[in-house]
Amino acid sequence: MMAKSRTFRSERQRNVELQEIRIFLSAILLIPCLLCSCGRTVKDLVHNPDFALQNHPKRTLNVMIVTEEEPDTRELTQWLETCGRTIDEQVGITLKPAQFVQVKNLPSVNDISGRLTALHSAGEGRNDWDIMINPAGYGTLDIALGLMNLFLPVPMYQGYIDDTYRKIIVLKSRDCRTFVHEFFHAFILSHNHSNGIMAGMAFQLLPFTPPLNNTLYLNEKDRDEVLKNKWRDFRTKSQLSLETQRDLIRKE
Repeated sequence: MMAKSRTFRSERQRNVELQEIRIFLSAILLIPCLLCSCGRTVKDLVHNPDFALQNHPKRTLNVMIVTEEEPDTRELTQWLETCGRTIDEQVGITLKPAQFVQVKNLPSVNDISGRLTALHSAGEGRNDWDIMINPAGYGTLDIALGLMNLFLPVPMYQGYIDDTYRKIIVLKSRDCRTFVHEFFHAFILSHNHSNGIMAGMAFQLLPFTPPLNNTLYLNEKDRDEVLKNKWRDFRTKSQLSLETQRDLIRKE
């Protein structure tokens, strides 16, 4: 009877060990998928003449950059130019820093609708801008969540765009991947996330560090939609489905 019990326990232990091995192997196999955001992108096509031809005619967007502190125009211009290169090579859209505006005492970066509403008000009455960028930095809540992430994975977002017009971008991080991801949301209106640069999750080894799945490139289907909506009028409200209308400007 004891031998039988021992045999039963050893079989059960083997099953547990096999299950642990399966989980470990699954995690190992998943890592490359996370790093490349699980999908083919247009990265290897950008130097193809036919691909480049599809980017014409090119469009230039006037960008208003809003900060709470006195804006460092040189640094912000260089940052926009650096992040904008991959947008230009993929879809033929160039970004021109047209205005630098200081707006003090904005609502918390984690009060999404409140901040978007205040930024929208700051842009009203000002002409000659298509897209607004607010490099906001992290809030107190983000720091607390970041510390929690050292022990327990907690979802954190690095930026967002309004779902009313899809033209006001708030960034907690100046990581180019975060900006390019939010920027392409201004032209991809049929869905929120897919793969490539539009993957919905960014995986980080440590809080506030660059994401592991750091591709800057669209997949082919998303690029087609960006090209389709390339000349959209930012003065008109975006036609989004109800399930994607989350971060709205309040008075709209």
